[in-house]
Amino acid sequence: MLIDTENEISLSMATSLDYTIFQTWNFYALEPKINSNFSVDFEKSLNPHIYTHYVQSWRWIPLDNDILSKFYKQNKIIKSKIDDKDSIAILTDSEHFEKTLIVTLFSGSINTTLQIIHFLQNYGTENDYERIQILTKEQLTSFDLLEHKLSFHLMKKSLV
Repeated sequence: MLIDTENEISLSMATSLDYTIFQTWNFYALEPKINSNFSVDFEKSLNPHIYTHYVQSWRWIPLDNDILSKFYKQNKIIKSKIDDKDSIAILTDSEHFEKTLIVTLFSGSINTTLQIIHFLQNYGTENDYERIQILTKEQLTSFDLLEHKLSFHLMKKSLV
């Protein structure tokens, strides 16, 4: 269950139903544009114990070796590395909205995240996306054409 961090009434109700805050995420919108100023590589080896989930149309899906293998072949995982700091992004198409790219972002630093943002803008333009939705646990610094939409809690039911 997802609940806006500012929605205290829903949060209270979920808590009374034995839900707990599992993680807090941030949703950003990014506009595509031509931008050739980036340094990223397609990642071919990701540790599923560190990067455990990705977002597919607002569902948190566990990563396993089969999914990772498919993503490697499709060049759906990108990485930027600067000064031993990595940022990773997993790219998927929305199942509900046409021409919408959904990005699960694991931000390692401002500089590496900026490289990924620039890549995403260019990738969006080159692949005819109208919208880029970024979901990340980190709060991102303001970038060109990047808009913070909301922060929300990913709730988990206690099954005790």
